[in-house]
Order: sequence, then C-alpha cells, then structure tokens
Amino acid sequence: TVVALWFSVSFVREIIYFNDPRHQNEPLKRWMTPRYVGMSYGLPKEVVFDLFELEENPDRRRRIGRIAEDMGLSIDELNERVREAAVRFHATKDKK
Repeated sequence: TVVALWFSVSFVREIIYFNDPRHQNEPLKRWMTPRYVGMSYGLPKEVVFDLFELEENPDRRRRIGRIAEDMGLSIDELNERVREAAVRFHATKDKK
C-alpha cells in the first residue's frame, strides 16, 4: 500500500506541475529528459522517441543536451523540431 500511495502522489504531483502554464511548451534546456519534454508538450512517448531518435527503452538519465550532441544539433535546432512536431501532433489529434 505504501508503494501504491507513493505512485499515486507522484502521479497527482506531475499532473499539477504540467497543468501549470509555466511548465507547458517550455523551451528545451540541457538538463531536461525526453520524458519531461513529452509531458511539457503533451506528446506521447512514441512521438518523443521518434523525434529524439531513441530506442524503445532509452536510458532514463539521458539528457537533452547529450541527445542534441548525438544528433549533431544545437539545443535551439532541437527545440524548433520539438515545437514543429508538437504542432503537427496536436493538429492531427484535434481532427480525430
């Protein structure tokens, strides 16, 4: 029951955090993780994995700064890709 309570509290805390407009569609920072970016932009993990060229089970400690370096992109270039992907995803999602 303690574990279930911990997961429940974590889940609610994340919902509250990412429903705050200050944490939605945040510009990328080197310290962010793909999961954080996905939650900030409301993107499913499949879109995030494709966008960051990640395998199905990536290292959870991997940060955006390292991913950008591995892709040969600047943080600004990767940020632009994330924003474009979010616009496309939400435009197609809204049509369904």
